[in-house]
Formats: sequence, C-alpha cells, structure tokens
Amino acid sequence: MRQALLRLLIGFGAGAAAGLEAPWGLSRRDAIARSVMPGSLLFGAVPALAADRPEERSTYSKVSKAAANLPGYGPPDVWFPEQFLGSWTMKRTVVSFDTANGPLNEKAALVEEQLLRSLPAGPEVQYPVRFQRLGNNVIADREFNERSYFEALAAATKTAAPSASSWDPTSPNVLTLTLGSGAVIEKKVTKRGTEGDAVAQGGFGSSEFSRIAETDAAGVGGGVPKLSAIRTLSRWKFDPRAAPASVKKIDGIELTLFYDLNNIVAGVDSSKPSRVRKCRLELSRE
Repeated sequence: MRQALLRLLIGFGAGAAAGLEAPWGLSRRDAIARSVMPGSLLFGAVPALAADRPEERSTYSKVSKAAANLPGYGPPDVWFPEQFLGSWTMKRTVVSFDTANGPLNEKAALVEEQLLRSLPAGPEVQYPVRFQRLGNNVIADREFNERSYFEALAAATKTAAPSASSWDPTSPNVLTLTLGSGAVIEKKVTKRGTEGDAVAQGGFGSSEFSRIAETDAAGVGGGVPKLSAIRTLSRWKFDPRAAPASVKKIDGIELTLFYDLNNIVAGVDSSKPSRVRKCRLELSRE
C-alpha cells in the first residue's frame, strides 16, 4: 500500500504547464475550479534567467521551457530578482482558508496547518528570512527560512522549537525539518516554474509543486509517514525604480493548494485541491 501511494504521488508531478493567467484576480472558488490537475501551473513555467553568454540564451530558453513541463525538471531553484538579496522580516497573514470537501480532516492536516490554527493572536506570524547569492543568482535560504517560520509558530503556540534541519543550496529540492516533538517533515520539490518577465515592472512570480512526508514522534524509525502534496504559488510586487539594495519593502500574495492522498484511497475526487489557503506576505527591512 505504501509503495502504491508513493507511485500515485509521484504521478502528480507529470502534468504539463497549463499556461493560465496569473491567479490573483480569481476568486477562491475559481482558483479551485481552474486547478484541474495538481500538476498544472496557474502561470506558465518559464526559466527565470537565461544562460550567462548572450549567444546561448535562445537555445537555453527553449530547452528550459520544454524541460519545465516534465516532472523533475525546470529551473534548479527559484531565482529571485536582486531586490530580494539580504535579510528581511517576513509578516505572513492568512487571508482565507477554504475546504472543498466539507470540514477539514484533522488527520489529513499538516503540522504547519495545525500550528497556524492554534495561534492565540490570530492567523498572523512574523519571523526573519533571508535570500542569499548562489553563483550569479539570488535564492531563498530555504533551511533558514523554514526553520525560522516553525520557530515563530512554536514560540507563539508555546510548543517545542525545531531541533534540527537539513538542506543543501546546491541541491535545493529536498528540505528536512525535525520538530521539538520529534516529528520529522520532509519536503521535496518535484516541479517548479517562474514568471520573471515582469521584473522590470516590479513584479515576480513562482510556482512549486512539492511532496510532503510527515512522520510523527511515535513513528520515527519505522512508522508510515503521512503523505501529502501541495502547490505553492507566490506573486511579489516591489518598486522597480529603486536600486535593489535600497528596496525596503516587498509585498506578496501566496496561494497554497493542498492535496490529500487519503482522498485517493477513499475514492474521493483528488484532481482538485481539498483545501486552498491564501496568505498576504510582507517583506520589510531597515
């Protein structure tokens, strides 16, 4: 059964890019309706940057666009505009949370969802994040940012902070986080796309499809992990007239679509997300 579920989950990444309009003008109901397959992008999967040498750009672009539509391919990481480089304070606010199949199944909810709903001051959290240089590109420090996020959730909910984490920026698709409870979360990005054509106008977007395996404290070392899949779509806006280092605020919207493998086993339609969360993001620095 476990191997069958893994094969089903791996198959989710095989959908080609749908090339739809950017989703931020859609209602939440429309967002669910337009996500026919979890493998489809709400905007086209295109490379964020071309090759270093101008003569290679055309060929590189064509190959990258084609590869981005295949599972396991696409840009090696999300390459952010120069404006993101450095340390920031992230303010994350949950704007809406919709479930398509009735009340949320607590057994299917991810640890992050459970912690967010337990926040005593409402669905908002602040924590430090940073973006670093890798070669000629700017990438998110995924390990620092994820651990910082869960540390903020733990502090707000008076639970144990993460005790360990693992991630390699040169091979960025797998991130592992061990919580203070002993639970282990592994997130593996299997497909990604970026929308970098609007950077000159102060806009940037990305889409990632991830498989998530969560093993609770009692199951470490032999328990069957809870398997889920999520698609995360982010859209950012900043002042394109300012020098990158002088940008002090970047606003964003994040749409997260959750898919439960439990629905497949139960015979429930799994081609649409079981729940959709919309967050308002704000990056700020002095």
